[in-house]
Amino acid sequence: ARERAYAERGEAWAYVGDEMFLISGDGIPGEDYYDDGALLENGVGAVRAFLADLDEATPSMPRFEGRRIRIVTGGSMAPFLRERAPAMSAATGAEVVIEQIRNDFYGEIVTTAGLLAGADILGHLRPDAREGDLVLLPGESLNRDRLFIDSLPIDDFARELSGAQIVDGFDIPSLLARAASGETVGSPGYGEEELMPPRAGSWVAGA
Repeated sequence: ARERAYAERGEAWAYVGDEMFLISGDGIPGEDYYDDGALLENGVGAVRAFLADLDEATPSMPRFEGRRIRIVTGGSMAPFLRERAPAMSAATGAEVVIEQIRNDFYGEIVTTAGLLAGADILGHLRPDAREGDLVLLPGESLNRDRLFIDSLPIDDFARELSGAQIVDGFDIPSLLARAASGETVGSPGYGEEELMPPRAGSWVAGA
């Protein structure tokens, strides 16, 4: 069908969803596979868009010399972020750790970052918590009331990691910029601004 569409129109009309590529383990196609990205809002090509934006922004990331950056994610996106951790570490001067969280709330088969429970994240992060850690949380894991899917409030979560700087949002470069300016959960005005996802959701939410 794609070959016929290319022959007739010069672009495809059928695209395989991101989930199928993740399940197959064959990797994510390049941006040219998705033509003009017409189905991006439906999640088709969201992973590639997220990774392309991250790769473009990595060289200009702010410096966090000597600190540890812990990027929270689920099993779907963890391999892609681990591939990029060395580049992010070189750009920021920090130790970058991709924290793949097991979803005990729904079951291990659920691997999307947007469905991570606060208790599951805490259970993973707390045993190795260090003073001065920078923790990046995917924004889709919190609702408008600032609750995780298990109803844990973000402020209670932050108190359990009291020595860490915690920032949540939809893309890693902007989170690092906000962290570099001193933002953290619990600081005055934090979370009051409506933060909308960029081309792709956080980490990516549906992946």
